[in-house]
Amino acid sequence: DWISLLSSDDVALPCFVEKLLDTAGKYPDAILLRGPFEVIDGQGTVIDHGGLWSLAKVTRPPQTLFEQLLSPKVSFAAFAVRRTAFNMVGGFPELKFTADWGLWLRLSALGSFVKAPGPISQYRRDYRPELSRQRMLDAIDDEAIVTSTIIPAVSERLGVADASCIQKSDRLRAIRILSDNSRIFRSPDDAALRKSICDELAARLSRKDFALIRAVHAGKEIGYETSMQRFRRRIRSVIGRLCLANWLRLVGNA
Repeated sequence: DWISLLSSDDVALPCFVEKLLDTAGKYPDAILLRGPFEVIDGQGTVIDHGGLWSLAKVTRPPQTLFEQLLSPKVSFAAFAVRRTAFNMVGGFPELKFTADWGLWLRLSALGSFVKAPGPISQYRRDYRPELSRQRMLDAIDDEAIVTSTIIPAVSERLGVADASCIQKSDRLRAIRILSDNSRIFRSPDDAALRKSICDELAARLSRKDFALIRAVHAGKEIGYETSMQRFRRRIRSVIGRLCLANWLRLVGNA
């Protein structure tokens, strides 16, 4: 009844199947299960956690679409999809690098996404830097298909009347690609490639973004930060100041 896949460089923890099936039994309307995971390096050392902290326990359409607009909110290392739903959308779309994201987007019109307790797996990251250039080019090609075909089809199926959030997310993803482009394709030999990527993204950007395009053309690196990343950074800063103030108060009392 349920399908789950795991890449050869990732690891299922002993609780993987148990926690996913237990969650499936509690939510009969779920069509996608997702769980928290640990991030590991090439040697298997845990270096981070993917906790899905910003997501609700149960997410229903159309929020299932809205939450996925900027980036995937399901890890390919920690998921299970209901077989009937998987077959209904035709399985994975024909994308080079982000076929999992394409699947989550297609599934978002069919039913609830439910978060299982975790962590249930380990996702291996950042141990093959030589792949970054090709993956970047593949991701750009995928983006064009997701933006022009998959997201419009899903939003139409869900009856999303207000397209402003979709247009905004298209722009933010384009800025993120510009940022990645400026970081990965830095050498003078990449000038033509940087320009072609900028030209491809220009239609999704606003007039105020043209300065970013000029910076990338010039070979400069530009940054990208989502509102959630800014929020988390501010929270960490506030917590850090509070901890420092408490420590200074304790030292003063001592």
